[in-house]
Amino acid sequence: MPRANQENHKPSPFFKFFIKFGLSCRDATRLISESRERPLTLLEKIKLKLLCRCCCYTDRYRQQIDAVCSEVHQHPDCCEDALPETGLCEESRARIKARMREE
Repeated sequence: MPRANQENHKPSPFFKFFIKFGLSCRDATRLISESRERPLTLLEKIKLKLLCRCCCYTDRYRQQIDAVCSEVHQHPDCCEDALPETGLCEESRARIKARMREE
């Protein structure tokens, strides 16, 4: 999308109505992220599609998440080092056990 389109972007009356009764941009970004982990319900999909049609920023976020996920799937070997280790270190386990005993 051209940059001028975003600079001149003003919310339409439909967009304002949709935010009031539908889905906010904050909720939409959460749903976009969740859609990578679970299937969205039909209502969630419809609301998300409608909001992406009305809001160029939410749609851009969706496109960016799609691009990042696509790159990660194409080059999984590059991302292995970024994954956290499974399990807790002994210090964290001891701290949690101590906290649980206090309560």
